[in-house]
Amino acid sequence: MNSEMTVDWKRLIEVRRKQQVAAQEVVALDRRREEEAAALVRHVASELEARQLAKRAHWQAIESAARESGCTMRSLSEARAWSGALDAQIAKGQADLSEAQTAHCEKLAVLERSRARLRAAAGEVRKAEEMLKREQSAMAQQRETRREALAEEAARVLWSSGHFAAAGRA
Repeated sequence: MNSEMTVDWKRLIEVRRKQQVAAQEVVALDRRREEEAAALVRHVASELEARQLAKRAHWQAIESAARESGCTMRSLSEARAWSGALDAQIAKGQADLSEAQTAHCEKLAVLERSRARLRAAAGEVRKAEEMLKREQSAMAQQRETRREALAEEAARVLWSSGHFAAAGRA
């Protein structure tokens, strides 16, 4: 019984390629999730900017109205209340943006780990293919060595039996 373990390199390559394809699918999924998270960050940032612009526009309108016709205490009180509501919206928008950015960073980290696993899987495919080539080369070398040994043995047998000597006298 042969104590050496033989490796079916072609089968191993097939398995490694399947693992690589699975890793590629995970990377594609993680990339889509990261892109969705990035889009959400852009959307939330845009909404926050709109709220901030609305607050600036609100106070510019109050200032303009005060210069033109003056403001009553009631209109200033309403303006302050509306400004407070805008401040609350802005604070929520900042919290939403922070949350979206954190989620996006997490998705980026997951994507980077998936890419690392894909690189590792591709490396395993390359290693298995290289080992198959080495084995095939070694087998070809062994066959050539056997052919040379057989040719030498055949020549020795022919020489020792006198076939070459008889051929040389004729």
